[in-house]
Amino acid sequence: RRKKMGWEFRIFFRSERSTPRVLNLSGKAGERTDVYYVHSPTVGVKKRGGGGLEVKLMKDKDADGFEKWEKLKTSEDELENLLSESNYKPMPVDAPPITLIKRRVQTNFGFKILEETDLILCFSDIKTGPVQEYWRTICIEGKRKSCLPQQQQLYSQVKELVPDSEIIVCGYPYFIAHSIGRLWNDPSAPKFLKNSSYPPPPSKPPPIGGAEESMMGCGFDVLLGTPMCKPATPTKNDETPNC
Repeated sequence: RRKKMGWEFRIFFRSERSTPRVLNLSGKAGERTDVYYVHSPTVGVKKRGGGGLEVKLMKDKDADGFEKWEKLKTSEDELENLLSESNYKPMPVDAPPITLIKRRVQTNFGFKILEETDLILCFSDIKTGPVQEYWRTICIEGKRKSCLPQQQQLYSQVKELVPDSEIIVCGYPYFIAHSIGRLWNDPSAPKFLKNSSYPPPPSKPPPIGGAEESMMGCGFDVLLGTPMCKPATPTKNDETPNC
């Protein structure tokens, strides 16, 4: 099942619990834990909220940082076939998964969707040991013509809010690839995911699930103590666009 998405402009930045909101969005926060399996900056593979596999394929990108994606539902058995049919390389071998615990507020404004999401990045492997980082992402999605006036404004707001923070303009697939490379102390990330020296692909996709999903039941309240805002049961609105 394929789902075409609107143009998306997304920013990630390192944050703290005390960092003020960038967007004053109304509505309740929805919380979800997703497990990401790194492929490349143009292909996203994740297990969404403890459910099935979801794949995102980049279809276009412009000079202003807007990206257009296509979203597909699949299974572990069909993942490699889907990538092959879409002319993408197989899943890498060695890259471990990254768990993102999300608390998101999202609001529709006509032809635009604005989103601000707190992220806890959880990662662990033999090279790094356990890692837990606090990030935030903001996003505007819709038709580029209606989104462009706010694009630079959003970036300027983030730069002013966290002038010393690492700020990345990209979608989730690039952010995951970049994070793996950074945590492995690979200065070429995410380029290392695409070069010919990367280990050969396995005969089957890497196993989906396992120890990395031990974080699935841990939310913001567990990891950070007092919540930043009152969580809500995810709704259909929370299931729609991009994360």
